[in-house]
Amino acid sequence: MSFGNMNQKGFTNIILVVVVVTLLGVVGYFAFVKKSEPIVQQPTPTPSQTNTPVSSTPTPTPKDETSNWQSHSNTEIGFSFKYPQTWKVEDGMKINTCCLNVFNSTNPYQGDFLKQNVMKAQFQYEVDASVSNKQQYIDGLIKSSSESEMETPISRSSVISVQNKNGLDIVKFTGGVGSVGYVIPRKQNFFEVLYVIVWNPDSTFEKVLSTLKFTNAADPTVGRVCGGGVMAKGGACPTGYTCKFPADHSLGADDGICVKN
Repeated sequence: MSFGNMNQKGFTNIILVVVVVTLLGVVGYFAFVKKSEPIVQQPTPTPSQTNTPVSSTPTPTPKDETSNWQSHSNTEIGFSFKYPQTWKVEDGMKINTCCLNVFNSTNPYQGDFLKQNVMKAQFQYEVDASVSNKQQYIDGLIKSSSESEMETPISRSSVISVQNKNGLDIVKFTGGVGSVGYVIPRKQNFFEVLYVIVWNPDSTFEKVLSTLKFTNAADPTVGRVCGGGVMAKGGACPTGYTCKFPADHSLGADDGICVKN
């Protein structure tokens, strides 16, 4: 091989080496630049929040149906209750009955109230020092009611509370009157009760009973005529009371009135 051919082959090899080195350099450069670029993180999308609209109008307070009802008070016995404006309460003595009567009409009248369906309820008040507890009283009522031909067997379920004292559904009558009685005790040591008989009871009368309150009863002894003078209207006052005479003896000679000591 001639010297010229050897030089040409060596020159060609040098050129190939230069080209390869150049290519490697370019590739390395771009790889270095790419690695040096900061990684841009894509922001995490925030979940969309739905704002609940806030009402500016306050929730109305439910109106008490009994707030505009009439009130009845019995100061002698010491209780009160409320009843609808369209109802009426009458003194039972005015209609030849024993008790306070409640009508679902403003025009009560004498007659057969049950058939005419105008008398809503009847309040009775009883005091019995021989009865020591509510159960004893109820047992007596059940016994007497069971012996009557008018009445059905008695149910005994708690139905209403008056000043933390339970009344009991104690009697249901037959004959189409649909009557239900409630016994509501007032005291434990000296047994006093309201016995309420309701004809055709409904939710309205349940609300009437829920308004019932026991109040301070008037003292029947205070103001009673005493002394037993010429007019002989009175006698001695009981223990705890004094017979007080007016200065001018306006009640009659030697007559006075009982006052509490």
